[in-house]
Amino acid sequence: MTAVTAVTAGPGTPGAPGALDVLGLAGLVRRRLAEEGGPVTAERVAAALRDSGRVLGSAALAEVEPAVRAEILGAGPLQQLLDDPEVTDVLVNGPGEVWAERAGRLVRVPVDLGDAARVRELAVRLAAAGGQRLDDARPAADARLPDGTRLHAVLPPVADGCTLLSLRVVRHRAFTLGELVGSGMLAPQVADVLRRLVRARANLLVSGATGTGKTTLLSTLLSCADPGERIVCVEEAGELAPRHPHVVRLLARRPNVEGAGGVDLADLVRESLRMRPDRVVLGECRGAEVREVLGALNTGHDGGCTTVHARNLGI
Repeated sequence: MTAVTAVTAGPGTPGAPGALDVLGLAGLVRRRLAEEGGPVTAERVAAALRDSGRVLGSAALAEVEPAVRAEILGAGPLQQLLDDPEVTDVLVNGPGEVWAERAGRLVRVPVDLGDAARVRELAVRLAAAGGQRLDDARPAADARLPDGTRLHAVLPPVADGCTLLSLRVVRHRAFTLGELVGSGMLAPQVADVLRRLVRARANLLVSGATGTGKTTLLSTLLSCADPGERIVCVEEAGELAPRHPHVVRLLARRPNVEGAGGVDLADLVRESLRMRPDRVVLGECRGAEVREVLGALNTGHDGGCTTVHARNLGI
């Protein structure tokens, strides 16, 4: 069995003995896939890695394949955090400063991202995966990654010191009102009132600060809607996941790297009204789309729902 040459201890720790050269292998695989053409899939990455001639032992292959796959298809060293079902947010403040939010609490996690140049490369690659440009001419980007994760990245000098990344993980799980009551999020009496409001097709506005569970609550309430209703959800990131048999979804799209092809929420609300909706649901109301939603509610489209960022509704 041939040993794998030690080059790096991780994605950015040069010269440490006994570790697998993940970046070198990822580079070989990228070049091979580019030469072959076609879509890049996990199966093709694994096949190219096996054929690279650099990893011959099954144990070494099993060790390095997930890391190489993450470098090419995922978020590199951050992928393990995004795959953690308890993690909702991943924040990068620098190559040696990574934070993750679990159960509403931010904790610092030991993830090695190498140096500042590696962090920038990761940010640019992730932005490109979401169809967005990120460079010195456009130093900030918002993108939705193929798996639904929401990315925000800022390059220096707009970001002081090092490239900053913020990743919000979308968890597609719908709860029942009983589960929310059991978790302490709602009192039983409040849950009963909300259920009655949904069944009566009242228009609902869910308000709360960031991370308080607005989307979770709205998904749960939509699960209480009559199964015979058609629900059209208009969103930026596809976060709503109601347990309902008839849900269709329209997703906003940011302009591509040439600045073309963008579709905003206001456009999609107008489109949704032509789709025979029983309910139009706007995942989050932040801009001009509020005018379209209010117009829909004023023309007989009852049962509309949306969320807003606010600690309270006092003006």
